[in-house]
Amino acid sequence: KIAGAFNKKAAISSTSDLRSAADAAYTAADNAGVIFKPQAIQGLTSDIKSGLADFGYHPALQPRASAVLGELDRVSNGNVTLKGLDTVRKMAQAARTSPDPSERAVGNQIIGKIDDFIANASPSDVLAGNAADGAQALSTARNLWSRVKKTEQVGAAVDKAELRAASTGSGGNVDNA
Repeated sequence: KIAGAFNKKAAISSTSDLRSAADAAYTAADNAGVIFKPQAIQGLTSDIKSGLADFGYHPALQPRASAVLGELDRVSNGNVTLKGLDTVRKMAQAARTSPDPSERAVGNQIIGKIDDFIANASPSDVLAGNAADGAQALSTARNLWSRVKKTEQVGAAVDKAELRAASTGSGGNVDNA
């Protein structure tokens, strides 16, 4: 009986179930109705730029990050929804995945600052909506979406292994491939 207690397998969700749950979490984040005040986004932008100046950021050396900072400057002229700020964060992913290590570091800093801002938004930063609920739903959505992508990568690797094993004429070699 004791050994059997350790042999339980974890429930694995299908990719479509994970995708549906992620979509529902993104919808919940939108439904939180969070709108940030321009002053709050301007403060966030200033905080990001200050940190990047200490890092040695230069727009010519990190052009992807420069585009993100330009977008932050643009959106900080008005109210910004949680979804709008998350879109800017998604833009920063391009810098985070750059082949240039310094640009990856800048992208990580920008994303970290945006994540901290969203998670710790004060009531004075928010014009409307429930920032705490929106931040929680957005965090859940990102986690689920990450799991969707990882599940897809595993599926693609299995498909590739099956094709490789079939092309060598030894169909039993899928596990090795």
